[in-house]
Amino acid sequence: KVVVIGGGNVATDSARLAHRLGAEEVTMVSLESRDTIPSYESEIALAEEEGISISCSWGVNKINAKAGKLASLDLKSCISAFDRQGNFSPSYDESKTSSIAADTVIVAIGQATDLSFADEKMKAGSRIEVNSNTLETPVPGVFAGGDVGTTIRSIVQAIASGKRAAISMDIFLTGGDKNVLLAAGIGPTSIGSYMAGGDAIPGNHVPEEPESAFFGPGKRQEPAMLSGEKRTNSMNEVNEGLSREAAISEARRCFRC
Repeated sequence: KVVVIGGGNVATDSARLAHRLGAEEVTMVSLESRDTIPSYESEIALAEEEGISISCSWGVNKINAKAGKLASLDLKSCISAFDRQGNFSPSYDESKTSSIAADTVIVAIGQATDLSFADEKMKAGSRIEVNSNTLETPVPGVFAGGDVGTTIRSIVQAIASGKRAAISMDIFLTGGDKNVLLAAGIGPTSIGSYMAGGDAIPGNHVPEEPESAFFGPGKRQEPAMLSGEKRTNSMNEVNEGLSREAAISEARRCFRC
């Protein structure tokens, strides 16, 4: 009986692997509610198809041993994992408790950035403090994005922050209009629009050759997947990939970074 503490993608990976390695029962325990659990919905769906149980809105109160071996975990209800400002700050209902048997516990409660290089004024907990519009840190001329500047950890978000930081750096170095990124908001930005017209709002700049320079929005192509039973009985790749036609269609799709 394996219990995985955590609700992110690493937790779902750990839970699914434990099942493949022979665990009879695997349960994920997450502080976050089902609506706010950080793991991708697709990962959650795959885990549940493979027989993983997911207990949301619970925190670990105590790990119990019996005869020198792990026996169980005492849990307490988590009312909220975040405060009103969106910061990670769990609050609990100590009167609502539960217990779960366990032979093994896997802790997968997140990543931390090595901030040993950073000026103390730049640090905000496990991340670097950044202006959400300009990505500038409290140290003038220093910018940060991707995992180090936000709790949102994805490739598309990292690419987007790189574009935003590039525009912000150009404004900083050339003395440009500091309101450009503020006007664009914290959503997608366009370097094309910035270079052509001085703003960063997507759609304000039309490429000269839209056939070759612009990729339109399109429906995501879903790959074929092995069945849940086949996945848990082997270590084979679960994603069978895309057909040639679907791969070409996906390559032509705009990801709106």
